[in-house]
Amino acid sequence: CYTAGMSTLNAMTLADLLALPDDGKLYELVDGEVKEKEMGFEANFIAAAIAHCFVEQLYKKGRGVPAVETLFRAPAWEEGHARRPDVIYI
Repeated sequence: CYTAGMSTLNAMTLADLLALPDDGKLYELVDGEVKEKEMGFEANFIAAAIAHCFVEQLYKKGRGVPAVETLFRAPAWEEGHARRPDVIYI
C-alpha cells in the first residue's frame, strides 16, 4: 500500500497519484494520502444501475455525460484531494 508512514510533510499530489504504477486497483487522494477504493459486487451493480438511468433520462437528450469510478478533482478543492465517486454526472 502507498499510504504507510505518510505525513503532511510529504503529502502526495494528484500528479504523484497519477504517476503511480497501474496495479489494477482504484485509488483516491484524500488529505494528501492515497487510499484504495474498494467496491463489491452490490455497490458496482447499484452504480451501474444509476448510471444507466442517467443515460436513459439525460444523456440521450444531450444533457451531460455519466461516468462510473472516474478519478475527479474539482477546481475548488485544495491540492491533495482527488476522489473517485461511484457515479458522477457531468
